[in-house]
Amino acid sequence: MAWVEAEAGLRSCLDDLAAHLTTRWGTARVVDLGPYLSAGCNGEPVPEPLDHLSQQVGSMQVWPLGDSGRWLAPALGQADKELPLVLFAAVGRASALDPGASGRS
Repeated sequence: MAWVEAEAGLRSCLDDLAAHLTTRWGTARVVDLGPYLSAGCNGEPVPEPLDHLSQQVGSMQVWPLGDSGRWLAPALGQADKELPLVLFAAVGRASALDPGASGRS
């Protein structure tokens, strides 16, 4: 029961943050992190923070940060059932999200 309450609380925080980011920067792009996880498991290089996130998060909402060449992505994840839920706020280079950036297609 405590896990369900914790997840609901963090999910609410994530939803509130996403609403504020959408107001500021428009609709987010949803990025599936499965291909990054597969690439990393197959020994392919995966750029950070995508390598770390893909091991804990299934997908994330991404907002480009203007003309900076960077993106912002809050996400809720958990590395394992026994480990705590984590509300991430990641920033990365836009080029890391380009197809083929980690050798994945």
